[in-house]
Amino acid sequence: MDLDQALFRLSGQVFFLTDINKVHNSLKVLDCLDESSYLSIYLGKTIEDLKKIAIPQDIEGFGTFSKGNLAPYIDLEKLKLSSLGRGKDELQKQELQGLGKGCAKILWNKLEISEKALLLTEVYLRDRFKRNEQLNSSLSDLKKGLSVKEKHELLSFKMSPGLSEKLETFIKVEEGSTHSREEVPNDENP
Repeated sequence: MDLDQALFRLSGQVFFLTDINKVHNSLKVLDCLDESSYLSIYLGKTIEDLKKIAIPQDIEGFGTFSKGNLAPYIDLEKLKLSSLGRGKDELQKQELQGLGKGCAKILWNKLEISEKALLLTEVYLRDRFKRNEQLNSSLSDLKKGLSVKEKHELLSFKMSPGLSEKLETFIKVEEGSTHSREEVPNDENP
């Protein structure tokens, strides 16, 4: 039984710790870009800085996670709501090559959904703002506009007492079942 932590709600969808981990692990796909990422300008953090954020892999490590670390992921999800589904659901080889020499080597059908979403979002921003002399300002205005349009709700970071008890019970049962398996006598060797 895996337990997951709900982090925020956006447009009726709840995003969990596992969702953020998938996006976080997918950021590596943007390493192929030749120039700075429009997405990193939009988020106000470099992709390398985002990759350095220590996202907990499980609920137990979640106690030290800062709510502020969620901000770029919330902003990213708001942008994806706005940009994805605008006609493109696949990038052709020449579009990937336009992002960078390393991107030309990417096989679209081998990518995870979250990796595809990041590349589609990057292409969306580049197409929309390709001839913009005030790129930083325009991307900042887009982010402010999306924040007004798409309200989010941070969910409680404190585990409910009931869930906490279930987690503790689950951990004890798992530890007990491991020990009990090791202690079972082998009937073949007296």
